[in-house]
This record gives sequence, structure tokens and C-alpha cells, in this order.
Amino acid sequence: MHTDPVAPFARPTVAPRDFLIWSAIAHAVSFVLRTSYLWLDDLVRAKSGTLGPRMIEEGSSAVGAYLLSWFVFVAWRAAPLRSPHFLTRFPGYLAFGLLISVAHTSFMWLSRALLFPLFDLGAYDYGRMPLRYLMEAPGALLGFATMLGALALADEIINRRREETTRLELERGLAQSQLRSLRLQLQPHFLFNALNTISAQLHENPALADRLIGRLADLLRVSLRTTDELAFPSAKNSPCWNAMPI
Repeated sequence: MHTDPVAPFARPTVAPRDFLIWSAIAHAVSFVLRTSYLWLDDLVRAKSGTLGPRMIEEGSSAVGAYLLSWFVFVAWRAAPLRSPHFLTRFPGYLAFGLLISVAHTSFMWLSRALLFPLFDLGAYDYGRMPLRYLMEAPGALLGFATMLGALALADEIINRRREETTRLELERGLAQSQLRSLRLQLQPHFLFNALNTISAQLHENPALADRLIGRLADLLRVSLRTTDELAFPSAKNSPCWNAMPI
């Protein structure tokens, strides 16, 4: 059956559950770091009582980014931004990234406008929204590109592991096939020479012939072991092989 050389990249391999878990961890860490940085910056500037507002602001940003990351993942699974389709898909991804930026900014504005009065922090002023969309776009696009890069890297790692596993399984199957072929080729020749040796000693030295028969039986048991074991190399290293001329 013909195998498409780009098939491993046509279907991304990151599982949805794994993506949701790692995305949640990444956005939670981002929330903690950003909130801590801005709150400490306020303290440095002698501003107090800003922890709550900073948590709402950065929390809304992290939650919005996490929810939208699922749409990015779905788009990646449907049409990954990879060779040989990179140039044809890049404009679509750029437009999709701008749409994600607008959605993220809108989510932050709406959630903060609702939460600030709810926590008695007054009305939230997000400034002039057209300029706010423009201001937030570079950061949103950077996060969008980072997510795509993480997905591409994860897929590459998983695909390489699968290829290595497949290669090892093929090598193992080939080794087993070669062993079976070797047995089919060597066993008749081996048995013929071994029986000739025993026959030659049967009348001259019956005791030796008896021992050779026992050793031949041992060798045959070795040769019937599972195909995972290299029976003949093991037998060659045994004393009974060397004691029997072939």
C-alpha cells in the first residue's frame, strides 16, 4: 500500500485532553506571574489596594486566552500549519489570529466591565476601544504564534517517538524473520552432519555416541525456544556445540 510521506504531519497527534490540561497549566502560571509582577510594580510606585483589580484584569485575560485556545487547537487539528501547505495556509492563520485577538480583547472588556462593579471596584474604564483593539493585537498575535509553535513542537516530538517505535518493531520483525529463515536453512544440514557424527561413533565408542545424542537433544530444545531468542548463537557458545564436529 502506498504511504504518503507527509501523512504523519497531516493528522496532529496531540490529544485534546492533554492539550486542555497543559493549556490550563500554562495560563494559570501566566496569570500568577503577570499578577505578581503588576502588583509588585504598584507597590514599588507606592500604590496600595491594587491586588484585587490586578487579579480581575489578569484573570480575565488568562481565562479568555484559555477558552480561545480550544479554537486554535481545533483549527490546528483541521489544517496544521506545516509544509507543504504552509504558504497557502499562512494567510488564513494570520486572519484567524487577528480574529482571536479581537475576541480576546472583547472578552476582557466585557468580563472586567461586569466584575469590577460586582466587587465594588467602580466602573471599569478600558479606554477607547478601537485603539484598545489595535494595542492588544501584537501581544495576542505573539501568544497565538507561541501556541502554534508549541503544538508544532509537541506533534514533532510525538511523531518522532512513533517513528522510532515503528522502526524498532520493524527491525524486531525482520530479525525474527531472518532467524526463522536461518533455522529452515541450517537445521537440515545441521541434523544431517550431527547424525553422521553420532553414526560414526556408535560402534567405536557407544558411550560417546550416547553423550552426543543427549547434547543433540539439548541443542534441539534450544532451537525451539521463542523467536525472540537467538538460539543458534547461544548454542555456538555452549560446550556441547564445540564438542560435536560439523
